[in-house]
Amino acid sequence: MTDGDLHLAPFDETARDVLDSLPCGVISTLPDGVIVEVNTVFVAWTGQRREALAGRRFQDLLTISGQIFYEAQFAPSLRRPGVVREMTCQLKRVSREPLDILVNSTLKLDSNGAPSFIRTAIVEATDRVKYEEELHRTRTAAQQLAAIVTSSSDAVVSAGLDGAVLSWNPGATALFGYTEAEAVGSSVTELIVPKDLRAERLQKHQKLLAGETVFYKDTVRHRKDGSLVQVEITASPMRDAQGRVAAASLIVRDIHDQKAKNDALRKSEARYRALVDASTTAVWRANAEGVVTYATDLWKELTGQTNEEQLGWGWLNAIHPDDRNSTIARWNNSLETRTIHENEFRVRTVAGHYRWFGVRAVPMFNLDGSVEGWVGANTDIHDEKTAKEAMRLSEVRYRRLFEAAHDGVLILDPDTRKITDANPFMTKLIGYAHDQLIGKELFEIGFFSDAQASRDMFQTLKATREIRYENLPLQSQDGNLREVEVVANLYDEDGRAVIQC
Repeated sequence: MTDGDLHLAPFDETARDVLDSLPCGVISTLPDGVIVEVNTVFVAWTGQRREALAGRRFQDLLTISGQIFYEAQFAPSLRRPGVVREMTCQLKRVSREPLDILVNSTLKLDSNGAPSFIRTAIVEATDRVKYEEELHRTRTAAQQLAAIVTSSSDAVVSAGLDGAVLSWNPGATALFGYTEAEAVGSSVTELIVPKDLRAERLQKHQKLLAGETVFYKDTVRHRKDGSLVQVEITASPMRDAQGRVAAASLIVRDIHDQKAKNDALRKSEARYRALVDASTTAVWRANAEGVVTYATDLWKELTGQTNEEQLGWGWLNAIHPDDRNSTIARWNNSLETRTIHENEFRVRTVAGHYRWFGVRAVPMFNLDGSVEGWVGANTDIHDEKTAKEAMRLSEVRYRRLFEAAHDGVLILDPDTRKITDANPFMTKLIGYAHDQLIGKELFEIGFFSDAQASRDMFQTLKATREIRYENLPLQSQDGNLREVEVVANLYDEDGRAVIQC
């Protein structure tokens, strides 16, 4: 039987025994892929019966991607040059995940040189596929790491155990001024370490050789131009395949700007702390729920509460009992609406007296719009509030006298010369209603003969601040004429001039 006739008959018993003993899958197919014979290993892989496989196309047993590859690459390669080596694909299996396989095929010709059948040996490639995938991941990771090192703004340098530079990224060139060509092969110590710091560098290098990662938190290094730069350095050991320290990697970061910012922040915080401590206002902080977490010592000095007693909601114990409910209600409303909080309440002092305090608190927001916490200040407003109350009572008493007086009283604006108020006795005296008097000048209600005489009186009053008229004729609205005594005074009221007559 010739090779050209093998596709017409199954393997003989001897050949089958040999093929079934092989650890790989073996199949014979017609040139179009129709299966003629398979060995036991291949049958076991598919999970089907040998008889069910006969007559099926090999490519139909592959996953979709394998079928595409078969038509696009496998079949054309078999036609020319007639051999396929190590095609990786997946074999479909009954009730199991597809199997990664490696296919090697040879096209056999008949005596006339025409395609006769295809012999295919198949090896399970699960481990190889995993290896190739891991190799791909490793290469990808290495490429990504190289890209990170190249694009990093930090200086990334590797050096041998003798201190010679092995690699020098663009960040190192930007920081120190040396090009990669200038740096590689040179001593990293000679390049960038100041002479007075080389002893320290040697000590840390010994730790590095022992396998430790060492840090330089705040140090300086030389630039090519001789200037010094403040840096932070992390030096890590690099190990060979046997785990021995073979080199060192250095990550050097310029911290000049950050250090300047930190110094400025510390100074700002110190100034803020000094301002708070020197302030006569009790400053405090609360969390987003309104629980006080910090208060300056002024509150302690004022109320006698300890730091522990005033935190949380303990500060309420120093508030007058009559003011507590309203204080809680207003504070809760500000917490819910996230708006500026303002309130007034009485605080019990360490001497046992109550003083009025005003509170103002503002919310601090996170970037996402949520409330991070609150900052507030309690200010002693007792003297101001009692002064306002005294003024209010004084105003009440004055108004009562003004309304009840049995003398006519007019209030005038010295600039416009017009009446701004009149008491009831005056309205009755001259027969005008209160609204009729407001906005009129004196000559319009019969005090003077004309406007010029009225203006002359105002000029004299501004110069002398007091003027008196005896037996001044006054004509009421109904035409009655009577003589009256007029006393006018110019005085200041809340920073503005007022005339009372």
